[in-house]
Amino acid sequence: MIKIAIYSRKGGTGKTTSTFNIAGILAKNFKKKVLVVDADSQANITTYLLQTDQELNGGSYSFLNDTPTIEDLFLYPEKINDTIRNASFSLTEKGAPRKRGIDIIPARPTSISPKVDLDKINDLLVSEAIPGGQLSKAFSMIRHTRNHMYDYDFCLMDFAPANNRLTMDLIAACDYVLVPTTIDPASINGVSGLIEMLDNIRTEYETRVSLLGIYPTICMKNTSYDASTLTDMKTVFKEKYIDAPIRYSTETKWSIDMGVPLAYTKRTAPVTQDYSTLVNEIIERTKV
Repeated sequence: MIKIAIYSRKGGTGKTTSTFNIAGILAKNFKKKVLVVDADSQANITTYLLQTDQELNGGSYSFLNDTPTIEDLFLYPEKINDTIRNASFSLTEKGAPRKRGIDIIPARPTSISPKVDLDKINDLLVSEAIPGGQLSKAFSMIRHTRNHMYDYDFCLMDFAPANNRLTMDLIAACDYVLVPTTIDPASINGVSGLIEMLDNIRTEYETRVSLLGIYPTICMKNTSYDASTLTDMKTVFKEKYIDAPIRYSTETKWSIDMGVPLAYTKRTAPVTQDYSTLVNEIIERTKV
């Protein structure tokens, strides 16, 4: 299982939207088995992928208070099989939801007032009340069962735009970091700080996590500013630049509202083709 952290230290760069649609392209177009991990205390990708579960539970995510989620893995890593849920969704308004090759380890949304959230887990890591490396340990404890093989090709981890102990611990559990960046100086300049952060993680955790690549999001390539900046990014980031700009599109918003990745709803849309180009490069760079 190739584990990829989709991370940026700046908010609004399209991390969650990217995770959602990269998972869809991998599952639909490449027939890969994908595990999504929600490592963001906002739990947005949980709410995107578990809309069917929410509807079956009276429109509430309160059922997540009664089942293990990512927060519990930092306390009980052996529960990892129990945290994994199928992301089932329908492609039509009246169609029956079906499993489509995407599973998720959810987080608990703040709307259900969880007793323990990821912010609390960060505090426990900082105080050393719990040890580091628990998620890495949990991944090693995934068990194949007769009903579900849990044999994933890719694990995609969605992050908050935080730079704290929890973030370092989560990234240390991954093989690669994939960085979405909007076309503005703050996002682009933040990449140098990320590279330094990865060096620190490799040293402290004795891990080999590496930078998979940097790709632009929310682009308007037909504007002179974006076109010029994309050229500059290629020069600055060199071999780490992934030439797969993700254009701005309202199609992504509709897709998220439906809880269905673009690969299933808008297969021929230009933005879906952008994500396809990105995934092709991910597969090539990870040699899967």
